[in-house]
Amino acid sequence: MKKLLLAGLIFTALLCAACGLPADKEEQTTPPPPSYTTVAPTPTPTPSPTPDFSQADFRGIWNVAGVIAPDGSHLSESEFARLDTDFYIEIIKDGVYFVYDGGGQVLGQGEYGVSMNILTLSAGGMQTVYIVVDENTLHCQSADDSVTVMTRNVDDDKGKDETSNDEDEERE
Repeated sequence: MKKLLLAGLIFTALLCAACGLPADKEEQTTPPPPSYTTVAPTPTPTPSPTPDFSQADFRGIWNVAGVIAPDGSHLSESEFARLDTDFYIEIIKDGVYFVYDGGGQVLGQGEYGVSMNILTLSAGGMQTVYIVVDENTLHCQSADDSVTVMTRNVDDDKGKDETSNDEDEERE
């Protein structure tokens, strides 16, 4: 009987060694069968690089050209006329700008700076941030999510030629 028991133990040990015990065997997972309803993942679009306007020349006269409502529509002429948009900004050399009312009276002045596609006007501890769309168009988003569109007066090269540099120096 002892021999039979010993033979059974040896047989069990050999069987376990041949098959491997769960603790000795690495867990192998088999991938699930392919699904015929699986859709390939949509590739993530590569973001386009932020344009760099840091070296652009923004000198000139900038007017309010329009306002885009929060829903993306442009204001009508009558809606636009009711807004306080009768002012313009003159950007001159050395990071200086002036704000004028519609009659040409100076309302104030400050400093401006450009970083990538952001133009920031600073005066009296306040800042106004514009997104540079191109070298002649700026967008400023208001607290109500409307967007003020400023455009450079391309007919007026004031601030870009040599004679205006003398005028700029007189103001400073």
